[in-house]
Amino acid sequence: MSFEVFPPKADASFEPIRAAVARLAQQRPSFMSVTYGASGNAQANTVEVAAFVQSLGVPALAHLTCVAASRDKIAEETASLRAAGIENVLCLRGDLPRDLAEPPPGHFAHAVDLVRALKPGGFCLGGACYPECHPDCAHMDDDIEYLKQKVDAGLDFVTTQMFFDNNIFYRYLAKLERQADRAHLPSLRHLPAQPLQGYRRPLRRPSRRDARRGRGLRDGADRGSLRERRQCRARLHDEPSRSGRAHHVQPARNHRRSLRTAHL
Repeated sequence: MSFEVFPPKADASFEPIRAAVARLAQQRPSFMSVTYGASGNAQANTVEVAAFVQSLGVPALAHLTCVAASRDKIAEETASLRAAGIENVLCLRGDLPRDLAEPPPGHFAHAVDLVRALKPGGFCLGGACYPECHPDCAHMDDDIEYLKQKVDAGLDFVTTQMFFDNNIFYRYLAKLERQADRAHLPSLRHLPAQPLQGYRRPLRRPSRRDARRGRGLRDGADRGSLRERRQCRARLHDEPSRSGRAHHVQPARNHRRSLRTAHL
């Protein structure tokens, strides 16, 4: 079990997040991931929240986005992470600022650039993969090739984009295994994370990444019948791999745990 924490905006109070994180830590999660802030409005608090998570004895996974960032900016961010004792970093491209058509020359453009920059620093690095293909990529084979580039650059594990149809994930795993021999991808295994806790909010969340919504889940949850709502919840709890999850996928060649915990 894991939790994801959204840091407060730079001008918001930190105390509600501190109280919520402390309550969640009592559930003894495997780790808590801390986002980098939608559109950059909470970036300043990511390190502070991640450090507080670890002060409670819970491993923290700090998100870091890089698109259009300068080398100096990423060096500053990683220095802050290192100073706070944060070793686990999820390397993400992020969304291009609305006032830019493309990253400025010499600035970061893709997540693989961030992996290459951070790997010499000794961080435990995670990355993203997309069971339904990245929305900016036309073909799944190309998307898997980009995943291979990130793995080759030094990823320790990858985590999937959220999905609502388990069969999509199973087909994706099968395709990765088939590609492993042909594209020299390592053998992969998955570890569950981020279960669906309420249907309304998660069904809205993936819209920015066009994750396919589970028609049966949506329709069953929207019906007014209490019995049908109970059946919908039962389906989520009974399935071996529940819909509405993200999954961690770790290269089998790496025998350590996905996230570093020895320092806690």
